[in-house]
Amino acid sequence: ILFISQGLVHAGLNRELHTLSHYNFPTPLGLESKVKFWKKIYSEYSTDHYIVHDNKDLNIVYEVVYIKNSSKLSNRVKDLKLTKVKKKYKNLLNKLARSKNPLTLSNDAKRVFHLVGENFKKASRQIRVQVGQKNRFRKGLEKSGMFNSKINRIIKNANLPIELGVIPHVESSFQINAYSSAGAAG
Repeated sequence: ILFISQGLVHAGLNRELHTLSHYNFPTPLGLESKVKFWKKIYSEYSTDHYIVHDNKDLNIVYEVVYIKNSSKLSNRVKDLKLTKVKKKYKNLLNKLARSKNPLTLSNDAKRVFHLVGENFKKASRQIRVQVGQKNRFRKGLEKSGMFNSKINRIIKNANLPIELGVIPHVESSFQINAYSSAGAAG
């Protein structure tokens, strides 16, 4: 069981109380929108949510596609659905790039026009999909309760920044069988 409130994490697996407040993660200037986007990925969207967005400007989210029980579907089925959504926005952005008066277009086109603002052709090449991580992250927080004190002790003994102890949350959410596309093991 995991409880998060006012910067405290209680991992019921070993009854330890961990504070998140001792991690000092200031947001560097210029990265505010990126940090906001990734916070949403890890705290609001589950692995059934696919966020269709601009890969350069994370303020631009075209659509959140919900695929119920997506973990039970084949990657091919999900890819077909997501490719269709990405193609929709690519076509819409290319249409906006050619349009003389975009305000005469559909409501969806107007929404995207106001969202992107300019360089529609360029934006049409920057469409990406990110899967939500909320449920994976939560499981990782639960698992981390078993390891946090040992990880923090090792980091402290090596005179390294304590913030390194949270890297497993982002890299693999403590999934020991996780592998990156480059072959890094979780």
